[in-house]
Amino acid sequence: MTNLSTILINSAETAVILPDIPKYDICLVSKSSHYVTQLAETGNVQDFEQLIKNDPSKLTIFSPAGLCAAHNAAARNRVGILTLIVRYHGDLNIEDKNGWTPLHHAVQSNALNAIKFLLEHGVDSARLNKQQNAPIHLAIIHNRLDALKIIISKHPYQVDLPGERKKTPLHYAALIDNVEATKILTNNHACLCLRSDVGNYPIHEAALNSSNRVFNHLCEIGKVLFYLF
Repeated sequence: MTNLSTILINSAETAVILPDIPKYDICLVSKSSHYVTQLAETGNVQDFEQLIKNDPSKLTIFSPAGLCAAHNAAARNRVGILTLIVRYHGDLNIEDKNGWTPLHHAVQSNALNAIKFLLEHGVDSARLNKQQNAPIHLAIIHNRLDALKIIISKHPYQVDLPGERKKTPLHYAALIDNVEATKILTNNHACLCLRSDVGNYPIHEAALNSSNRVFNHLCEIGKVLFYLF
């Protein structure tokens, strides 16, 4: 009997011969180079700090999906992990392969606590990704109305922030008939008379895309503000 290949079921029974199992090197998840990104996603603060405290450069490691610890923490609303990233001097504005910052990810995921944390720590909330969208534009595209309110409360000027082809948040809302977002924007003094780079006002976008609810709302606001007669 060698290499544990023979197992004696009982001393009085016939031995069962099992094939030898080849030996392979086992890759533990904890030894993976991007394990830090997985820990950030789970929110395991204790293990995360243990991993980065002697080597904060791990905060810049990207997963196969192109995300680093800050992106995963933001998307999963892991404020404890984000706090550690700040403590160990990580970059809260780090971009993924598509130019998305942690704030972009937090907004898309409607991770409200993470959004508040990132804004309180002075992240660049006006940064455009490779699609030329800032977090405020994503809030409208994905109908993250609470996220939209939080961004505006911190940075009121962003109600007119230009994005792709110089479209303002009102243009984005008009494109998809997001009337609730439109109301939030107009209640916070968004300008109705800014053109995109093709010369369209938000009301033009609403008309061109059959966004009737936004069109009617902008008409009413326009009458009040004497834009329309």
